[in-house]
Amino acid sequence: MAQTYLCVYYDQEEALNTLSDSERGRLLSALLAYAKRSELPTLTGSEKYLWPILRASVDKNNQNYADKVKKCSEAGKASANKRQQKSTDVNGSQQTLTDVGNNNNNNNNKKSKNTFIPPTIEEVRSYCKERSSTVDPDQFYDYFTATDWHDSKGNKVKSWKGKIVTWEKFQPKQKDEDDKPDLSWFYGDDKNA
Repeated sequence: MAQTYLCVYYDQEEALNTLSDSERGRLLSALLAYAKRSELPTLTGSEKYLWPILRASVDKNNQNYADKVKKCSEAGKASANKRQQKSTDVNGSQQTLTDVGNNNNNNNNKKSKNTFIPPTIEEVRSYCKERSSTVDPDQFYDYFTATDWHDSKGNKVKSWKGKIVTWEKFQPKQKDEDDKPDLSWFYGDDKNA
């Protein structure tokens, strides 16, 4: 795509102010015609003295734009080549566009199979019991049902079992009789509080 603008710099203002309004108008028209259609003007007034400076500026901007377009085009072609190489299967044969489309449909089917399905309260209770978890299954279920199965950061839950494991990390451990501290040194060997 061709450049659709003419760039005039602020530092050119002082030189442009030395021209009359009609000279500035002719110079601007000449710059636009040159930038758009590469037309060389016939200038007769004082504007002809500024023309070479402003023409060089237009040429430089056009060259920079052309270089940028070329660089982007090369990067796009390189990226397309990489994608094309990745679409080559293990046997070295290349997939057609239809094959790639079919693979995308298969990937979409896989995604739909991996779509999160919220558990029932019974499943949560069963899993907590199976793990001997300290997490209250009713509290867990109520929390995630209320948040439409989104976590505290607003992310959609991908694995409710993983969330139970995470909740366990932040739950206080249940104290068993075996977890009591050994105070025999304090009470003597025969007493244990």
